[in-house]
Amino acid sequence: MKHRVAKFKLRKQYGESLSLKGVYCFWFAGHENMIYVGRTKRSFKARVEEHFHRMTNGTSKKIIHDYYCRAMINSFRFKILEVVRDNNLMLKREEFYINKLNPKLNKIKKIIR
Repeated sequence: MKHRVAKFKLRKQYGESLSLKGVYCFWFAGHENMIYVGRTKRSFKARVEEHFHRMTNGTSKKIIHDYYCRAMINSFRFKILEVVRDNNLMLKREEFYINKLNPKLNKIKKIIR
């Protein structure tokens, strides 16, 4: 039930944009300094659903699962950082946001090439 509420909020906020792909971030309210930045070549909707599934069954990164257990799904916040239509640019755009935001929930804080 909690997943449905969170998904409804996302659909209401983003509408058709959830069917697109690109770079996104998420965090839990009350823990705004603990951000995760990711990319998806599938839809944002499919990727968020995968995150929800992994958080609830404990197969997500340990640090993300720990925050999920503390904050719960009702405090889950999601933001589309950039819609990326060209899959060849996806990694480069994710790297840009990882370097810019320095997300603490990512294993790699800064990508240097």
